[in-house]
Amino acid sequence: MSVVLVFFSLWIGVVLKYSPIVLCVLLVILLVFAFLKYKKKIGLICLGVAILGFGISFIDVSANPKDDVYSGFVIESKSTYFIFYSSLERMYVSSYDNTYEVGDYLAICGQKEDLTFKTLESSFDFGEYLEKKGVTSSLKVTSIEVKFAAPLRLNEIKNNFLDNFDEDTANFINALFFSSTSDGELSTNLTTLHLSRFASASGLYIYAFINALVYLFSFILPKKWAKVCSFILLLPYFVLLYPRFTIVRICTMYILRWINEYCLKKRFSSLQLTSMAGSFFLLFNHYLARQDSFILGFSIPFVYYFINTSLPKIKNRFAKRCVNTLTFGVFFIPFEAYFYSSINLLTYPLQLLLTPFFVVLAFMTLLCLFKVPLYGAVNWYTGLLNKGCSWLTKINISFYCPSFSPWIIFAFIALFFLLLYFIQIKHKPLIKLSATLLIGITLFEVVPITNYVSDEVVFIDVGQGDSTLIRIKNRAVLIDTGGLRNTDIATDVLIPLFKKERIYSLDCVFITHDDYDHDGALASLCDNFTVKNVISYGTYTEPITIGGVTFTNYNDNAPNHKEENDRSLVLGWHLMDLDFLVMGDATTNVEYEIMDNYDSIPCDVLKVGHHGSSTSSSDEFIRYLDPNDAIISCGLNNSYGHPTNQTLETLNKYGVNIYRTDLEGSIRYFKYSLW
Repeated sequence: MSVVLVFFSLWIGVVLKYSPIVLCVLLVILLVFAFLKYKKKIGLICLGVAILGFGISFIDVSANPKDDVYSGFVIESKSTYFIFYSSLERMYVSSYDNTYEVGDYLAICGQKEDLTFKTLESSFDFGEYLEKKGVTSSLKVTSIEVKFAAPLRLNEIKNNFLDNFDEDTANFINALFFSSTSDGELSTNLTTLHLSRFASASGLYIYAFINALVYLFSFILPKKWAKVCSFILLLPYFVLLYPRFTIVRICTMYILRWINEYCLKKRFSSLQLTSMAGSFFLLFNHYLARQDSFILGFSIPFVYYFINTSLPKIKNRFAKRCVNTLTFGVFFIPFEAYFYSSINLLTYPLQLLLTPFFVVLAFMTLLCLFKVPLYGAVNWYTGLLNKGCSWLTKINISFYCPSFSPWIIFAFIALFFLLLYFIQIKHKPLIKLSATLLIGITLFEVVPITNYVSDEVVFIDVGQGDSTLIRIKNRAVLIDTGGLRNTDIATDVLIPLFKKERIYSLDCVFITHDDYDHDGALASLCDNFTVKNVISYGTYTEPITIGGVTFTNYNDNAPNHKEENDRSLVLGWHLMDLDFLVMGDATTNVEYEIMDNYDSIPCDVLKVGHHGSSTSSSDEFIRYLDPNDAIISCGLNNSYGHPTNQTLETLNKYGVNIYRTDLEGSIRYFKYSLW
């Protein structure tokens, strides 16, 4: 157990600076336990290791920024970029149609820059992903010279292999078994069921596959050699996945366990081996401490151990597996909220149900890797799985919620282990208390209590486009959806935001006009989310009231204009003691019409027309409205030059506070209100 404490001390020390208060509390509890349960020496060792880990976390070696040429190795290669290791520094290099492979030695002529990526609202934060890998800078390349090309072209081999399958099967195999991004239908279904991330990061299917192979080889070989043959048979697959950490961890642990069982006569327990391996990995690469694959991969063995030692013994293997799987599901509720912004009640029962089917698929795929011509069978089988998963998505039972705060995660995990302990000692009152508190924390996170006592307006950062969310207690309205050609704004931005806001449906979507950057995501949104009504300038006839808030269109002649921008709905509403006005892409022509038709329009917050273009926001109109705040929605460094200096100067002239989604992200107005 002392080895386990040392491992946790090291991990806490490495990640301490990222959440210091919560982790300090956790470290104090660990040290107190070490001093009381074991000798004073163990407590001091844990303290020293934690300090060592904290010191390691500040190690940041940078290459000479004045260098014109950087020499080093490719340590990770994806389809559009690679990570370059030079002078002990990891750097991101953008490379469309990337052909460089892990192990290539390159001389790159270019300029090093700070790593900056614009992340849209609630979408995948690629910059944070790279930062967790220890990448803090990028290279703006002028030329690349290959000094040495790695003889094993892993990506080329993998792509040639995937070419044997149909598109959806190849996408799925690439996503689940090669851990690459995929948009295939089956991959999408597994994401909907919350199965893909855990399977990929934890390596559950790989473990299941190895165990299945060991079982088969055990019929003809002693178990000792059955394990060796299974590992050797999987080596080509492992090589193709290198340097993915999940594979490195699985291979390392497999070898350590074999040595411990057959050479050291089980001198070390499974937890000791896991702790020693984890400590080694952290000392070798401290950036692993915050990566999903490390956290999931090393938490599972510990949770599995405590579940098996705490829960009552169940003789029936299937019943035992069901209980273990469901208990695992409880523990991983905070992780599920973090990955998916929702909790699916079917995730872990489905994990139990579908794992054998995916093991079969893995076995067939491996045979194909060895040139056994089962490609058609794999395509058929994958299609069958896809139909089954598509059907399961229809009975999807999910509760939306934001990511748990560090304190909530700490309380949840502490209560989980306390519950297991109380079950072990059979203390019924404390079992009921801890179980009730766990259920209470979960309900507090998923039940939209805050929504019933608050209102909110969110000017969503959708890049170069427009989208505004209005939440009136538990009812929601969206004005425009945004739209980008290279990403699905609905599934990548809007729906994740709605889940975090605990919004299950939209009462209405207003489309101001038919430009793609305003309605491009509408079709996908309607396909993947509940939208009760869609209203555009062609169907808007009179003010619409939702949740006691009336939306008024001030562009009376919208359908009669010839120019699409001039057809924009100009919507105003009153909420949270503020008057909001969204201009769409309405030009100065519409602004003059509005001033002619209305003596005044109340406006505290103005959504500036046409993303701050010079064709909107005339001097007279801004003076006429006299807003306090102006919101400009546009993409960072967009090619249109939005917002223009002319618009900014006009707003500044009248003392308007300017907020921009390209610089500040989504802009929120929030207020608690009981009525």
